[in-house]
Amino acid sequence: RLKERKTNLHSFMMVRNGKILTEAYYKPFDKDFMHRLYSSSKTYVSIAIGMLIGEGKIRLEDRISDLMPDLVQIEQHKWMQECTVEDALKMSVPMLTDTYFALDYKEWAWTFFNHPTRSKALKPAGTVFDYNTSGSFILDVLVEKITGKPFLEYMRPVFDKIGVSKDI
Repeated sequence: RLKERKTNLHSFMMVRNGKILTEAYYKPFDKDFMHRLYSSSKTYVSIAIGMLIGEGKIRLEDRISDLMPDLVQIEQHKWMQECTVEDALKMSVPMLTDTYFALDYKEWAWTFFNHPTRSKALKPAGTVFDYNTSGSFILDVLVEKITGKPFLEYMRPVFDKIGVSKDI
């Protein structure tokens, strides 16, 4: 079915109870081939947010704009003001589009709050799932702000435990 649908699959692994049941690699990839998996970064951002919650440094209910007031430079729509850490984790931020791709702006974190599309939020925060990388990205920036460390440095102890390469 994967071949029929022309799915670009690099590898497949099925794990149960900590044991690998089966795995497969598709050329040119093999077990030792290292490459970036961009959307998996959302998983690690979620782990980092969970760690900060466990450390008592943030809460799911915290409003993102309250945690990052230095980035908020335009009046925020009520729904943007109400957007919480939990909303961003659930990919249910008020906007329907990512802004990090807006090449006319140099600072991606700034665009989360100030891009022209932000003055008109499209849905209440927390109500509709929409795969949105901007929400995950702003949480990454938040981790760095709260910890005072680059994201990869903060996560390195976790990465070392699970075997993530230092070459990332």
